[in-house]
Amino acid sequence: MLALLFLLATDTVPVRPLPLPAVFDGSAGQEEYGVPALELPRPAGTALVWLSRDDRYVYLAARIPDSTPYWGDALAISLDTRGDRADGPMHDDFLW
Repeated sequence: MLALLFLLATDTVPVRPLPLPAVFDGSAGQEEYGVPALELPRPAGTALVWLSRDDRYVYLAARIPDSTPYWGDALAISLDTRGDRADGPMHDDFLW
């Protein structure tokens, strides 16, 4: 049972309280969102992702290095509500 709890704990992304009210100005940083929830190494540099919350909302912010700007660049967010890690999208999964 302890091993199962440890596995679940390491598979959780923290959603931290916002240190200050969120400002939507097109930039994201530690000053506004605190410590990043995820640091993802990429060929162009490390992408930083923050998951934060206040008393009403959950916020997702990201800073992604882009050495080759392209009009079709995108950030895809996928939420697996059951946490079943299926091989492909299922009816309980959401993608934005």
